[in-house]
Amino acid sequence: MKALVLGDEVAEILHSGKVRSHCQGADLILSTGDLPADYLEYVVTMLNVPMLYVLGNHDRPWELQDGEMIDGPRGGENVDEQVICLDQPSGDPLCVAGLEGSPWYNGEGHQYTKREMRRKASRLARRLHIGQLRGRRLGVLLTHAAPKGIHDAKGRAHRGFDSILHIIRRSSPAMQSTVTCILPTDTIQSPELSEERRFSTSIDTHSWRSIHEQRRL
Repeated sequence: MKALVLGDEVAEILHSGKVRSHCQGADLILSTGDLPADYLEYVVTMLNVPMLYVLGNHDRPWELQDGEMIDGPRGGENVDEQVICLDQPSGDPLCVAGLEGSPWYNGEGHQYTKREMRRKASRLARRLHIGQLRGRRLGVLLTHAAPKGIHDAKGRAHRGFDSILHIIRRSSPAMQSTVTCILPTDTIQSPELSEERRFSTSIDTHSWRSIHEQRRL
């Protein structure tokens, strides 16, 4: 399965008639947050494929022309604390889970303290456990914040959450499976910080990226 991953910054080439030629063959859209709803709605309408998303710390309710307020883009599904499994032409379903928001720094938008994110991750972990009992393993963890120690940074808004890392560890027993964690960042830390790559493959995306992984995506 080939996925178009969007995050943080509008790519003008995708907000144009060229989106189909640039994203030919995309089977799925994944958004990591902090993007205008109308931009995401345009891309999902033009490509006509499923879209899963989480919200970022800068996302706010969006007002439509008729005055209606929406929390996220129409045509997509918010996977915050949810697990969505998509059928694939061959092999097991691709299961995607998500956690929205950033670390707390001023209280606006989707921001969470360590304790709050721990509670969110705990609720998600229960859903993942039920899925594992049914033979469905997590394939993609879609987040706005980074796991602790993987592509995070020093600023308060960009520190990683240990609870996200815990989800990856629990969902990817060594030598059994790999979780692909997708997050938006333009700061790539040195490889030696990524001991957790035993458990996960981390894909950072700033603006947009197309990914195709034979075993998982």
